[in-house]
Amino acid sequence: MKTARSWRYRASVLAAAAASATALAACGSAGSSTSAGNQLAEAAPSLATSLTTAGNSWAVIPMSANPAFWQVFVRPAASQAWQLVTPPGVADNGGLVAAGTGGSLTVAVRPSQNLTFSPLATSTDGGARWSTGLIDANVAATPGALAASGSQLLALLRDGTILASSDSGGTWRTLAAPGAVAGSPAGRACGVTTVTDVSFGITQGEVLAAGTCGTASTGLFAYSAGAWSRVSLPVSGRVVRMMPDLVLVASGTRLYAAWDTASGWPVSAPLTAGDAGGVEASGSLAPGGAWVLLPGRRAAIVGGPGQPWRSLPEVPTGTAVLAAGPDGAVDALAASGSTLTVWRLGGAATEWSKIQTIGVPIQLGSSS
Repeated sequence: MKTARSWRYRASVLAAAAASATALAACGSAGSSTSAGNQLAEAAPSLATSLTTAGNSWAVIPMSANPAFWQVFVRPAASQAWQLVTPPGVADNGGLVAAGTGGSLTVAVRPSQNLTFSPLATSTDGGARWSTGLIDANVAATPGALAASGSQLLALLRDGTILASSDSGGTWRTLAAPGAVAGSPAGRACGVTTVTDVSFGITQGEVLAAGTCGTASTGLFAYSAGAWSRVSLPVSGRVVRMMPDLVLVASGTRLYAAWDTASGWPVSAPLTAGDAGGVEASGSLAPGGAWVLLPGRRAAIVGGPGQPWRSLPEVPTGTAVLAAGPDGAVDALAASGSTLTVWRLGGAATEWSKIQTIGVPIQLGSSS
């Protein structure tokens, strides 16, 4: 395993390759576009998110501003507190994309400073140490651009290519060239314009891809035995986000969660999200749950397969993500400049309680 020192050395080499850059690239989270009628507005996906692995809750959040510096935080299962564990040494103004499996987390650093490739960092000990790798391409700017299952990884590139690795990112092969999903019979029938998310299905060897279709039908596809096929869901609409074993689907002003199970795709009751804007951010809650942030400091969570949505009290100002807290609580992580404030909503509580403040050291040219 490479140490933080070797990561920094590698970073200095990468930075030298980009010496012609005169400024760090800022990565905004997501603007939203308005849509006519009563449709839930489609917003560019925010990279701010959370996920869970065995024993840990993780959060990926932009800190500071002009430019933003992306950070990784972890809360071990046995701890009440969050810790800053951002992989050191590489400027991460382009954003971070993360995927978890078992007890490990893999983070892809999106290119900035004119770089055209994406460094990888993997931790199996809660962020205490990181090993390094590389995707020799530009990872897409969506939170669903990286997926992990055991030693297998998927990476969605900016040009629509889907890469696959069977050795935890040591080597990569092209699973789908640009336009492969759109050009398949299933993709042409849907009118696919963009692939936005990748994941592993529950069937051995199955790969899932979500995309934007030119019709009102759901753009979810499965790759197996060398071909893409359409996944039929009980509800049609736009795939807002795909997470392990779960997709969020917007249909009109309603939002649904659908779970990938051995018996099909059970769907939640709808969440009325309103027509003021789209989902601002989303992420995972363990086990099998998800959360969404909506305009106006609104938020909702959903549990396992078939469970209803639960609206939460108005989230604290600056909340970037929600995440799994201890003993079933929900944590709201709010960023302001270089300070992260953690708020907690536990049990039957109706108000958020401030439980922690973390000062994040920001240095130009580094990630932490």
